[in-house]
Amino acid sequence: MKKKWIFALISFFALFLTGCESVQQRSNTQDTWNKIARKKQVVIGLDDSFVPMGFEKKNGQLTGYDIDLAKAVFKQYGIRVSFQTIDWSMNVTELRNGTIDLLWNGYSITPERKKKVAFSRPYLRNRQVLVVKKNSGINSFNQMHKYELGMQTGSTAEQWYETKQKVLHAKKTVLYDTISNSFLDLNAGRI
Repeated sequence: MKKKWIFALISFFALFLTGCESVQQRSNTQDTWNKIARKKQVVIGLDDSFVPMGFEKKNGQLTGYDIDLAKAVFKQYGIRVSFQTIDWSMNVTELRNGTIDLLWNGYSITPERKKKVAFSRPYLRNRQVLVVKKNSGINSFNQMHKYELGMQTGSTAEQWYETKQKVLHAKKTVLYDTISNSFLDLNAGRI
């Protein structure tokens, strides 16, 4: 009987603490929304080299799927949108410092990230893919043991690779500040 009582008490406190954590996270999310709604302006952080999601055209104008979608969503609420280009590896820091109000730029949901930020419901599903030159002969990650693999610092690709590197055995990994820089090196044959 005593064991059942202790188990019930521990279960109650575990549920209570879990509930407190989610209430706090909801509270922070609600505070952010209230701030945005009150100011009628939102500052969205993004990587401006993430084609086709959000990128800077030659004339300096930001464009892309995420840009258009964010503008359309906030227009419904009468909220002005401004975009702030950020160092993608510092995205959570920018969010916590209040430099930006939110991220809207291919930020994949992971268990680690859920501990740091609140997520909306996903509006898009993506996967990690290997991009190679057309005639390279590389058709799978398993062939990467002879080649250098490039990826963006702080990206889901980097996290994904860290969990798979014992299986993939890339000859070398090269981290880039932007995804577009990795494509430049791929075209030039450096990776």
